[in-house]
Amino acid sequence: MSNYVKKMKKLLGIVVLGLLVCNIGLAQPKAEKFKYQSYNVSGFDKLFSGKYKDEQSVSMVAKLYLPTSDKAVPLVIVQHGTAQIKNIKSWYNIIIPALVDSGIGVLANDHYTGRKVKKDFAWLNFSTRLADNIEAFNTLVKDSRIDPKKIGFTGYSYGGMEALFLAYKPFQTLLNGSFAAHLPFYPACDTVMQEDMTNVPMKIILAELDDYTPAKFCIDYAKKKNLDILVYEGAHHGFIKKKSLSFHKDAWTWANCSGGYINTDGTWFYENQLWTGTEDEITWAITKKCGTRGVHTGGTKKEVLRAVGDTVAFFKTHLK
Repeated sequence: MSNYVKKMKKLLGIVVLGLLVCNIGLAQPKAEKFKYQSYNVSGFDKLFSGKYKDEQSVSMVAKLYLPTSDKAVPLVIVQHGTAQIKNIKSWYNIIIPALVDSGIGVLANDHYTGRKVKKDFAWLNFSTRLADNIEAFNTLVKDSRIDPKKIGFTGYSYGGMEALFLAYKPFQTLLNGSFAAHLPFYPACDTVMQEDMTNVPMKIILAELDDYTPAKFCIDYAKKKNLDILVYEGAHHGFIKKKSLSFHKDAWTWANCSGGYINTDGTWFYENQLWTGTEDEITWAITKKCGTRGVHTGGTKKEVLRAVGDTVAFFKTHLK
């Protein structure tokens, strides 16, 4: 098959999906409550030592969507970033039915509701966010309706970082299994780990004009790790939501920092120096040193449709 034919088939698939989603409309699948126990974690040292379960526990509630099937189904955890789910509801109303219609279940995980967090760009440290999805995964694999070997992960911004980090090998000892595929959208690759990753499929989708989590960090990192990337030309951070470009003057970004990595002992090497303390202490100290305020977010219908097509195609390929 020629490259031209392949490109045309892919384009046709995206167009058809777009017509189904935006013009005809896929039926919204029924949601059921998904409960699990998680924790407020003080740092990566607590995660990797397993001591995070000694910290403050939190009762979490997410939404689970499953296709009708007489056998165990593949599933994707979909993870929001700093924004509340209600503020990306338009995206969830498209991507969830598109995945379910493809025979793939969805867990729309929620970091905030169980913690009674109501604001956008809310602070919740990274180790806590990761603990949520470790515990969600370990609860999902006990459900006989879900194929435990076909659970994928996608997320946006901070959620994209989670999709990236949960592929690092040290996390596998905390999971009762392993994620089968990872699809991070515009994660912050200025902060990574020096650890090896699992060999499961991963594709990082980036926005060319992102000034919140600049694409350059992920492009450079992908070259080092031989990771698959896809850059949406002309796109900004948050392009999964069809909304005119907005400026958020109070949102912090580390776009002007030099980057670094997190160690399993909870220390960070960032901005060419070692940082110690709790994760909250470290991140605030780095923010005071090189952080700046003011970021843009927004997307177009074309970018939304492309993201739907890329998401469904990726997980149909690697989970089904």
